Amino acid sequence: MHGLTREERLAGLASVGLLVSLLLPWYSKSYAATVHGRLQQTVANVSALGNFTLVEAAVMAIAGTVLVILCLRAERGFISLPGRDGTVLVVAGAWSLALVVFRAFDQPAADRPGATVGIAWGIFVALIAAGALTSAGMRTRRRSPPAFPARRQRSEPATEPLAGPSQSLQRSQRADPATAATEQLTPPPGDRLF
Repeated sequence: MHGLTREERLAGLASVGLLVSLLLPWYSKSYAATVHGRLQQTVANVSALGNFTLVEAAVMAIAGTVLVILCLRAERGFISLPGRDGTVLVVAGAWSLALVVFRAFDQPAADRPGATVGIAWGIFVALIAAGALTSAGMRTRRRSPPAFPARRQRSEPATEPLAGPSQSLQRSQRADPATAATEQLTPPPGDRLF
């Protein structure tokens, strides 16, 4: 990762954070259970992978794709992306942030009667990582040039003022040295030596 900018390294760390957060507890299930003949309140943590849906798969795919792009960028230096690198990182970060927020409100259903489900600290780690990825993309977007630079407009050739014989000789020497040498050897038609 030596060929990456500081912002791209931050995006890489944020993507790793997103992947690690999938192993952390996103939800806590609270239910009543009988322990040693007594009814007790029991709390069980469930990771994002423990309740794996298309949302978690999309977050994993986004983080993995960003890491692959950054690794290719570090090794080869140039890869063609639609738009700027920063734009791709902003879209990836914003999309993963939206997915994690969706999962915070769309919690898994309780599988036992009387059980309740809440969010745990791991989902906040995912939110911070997704926000850091978005922020790194915005910084990269500000610093990086466009992927396809704007075309230059054709400018009209500059008109030069009429020049005397010495100036035309200097121009011809710049244009073609072989032609300039023959022009120096042959005198103009009006100047006859005899």
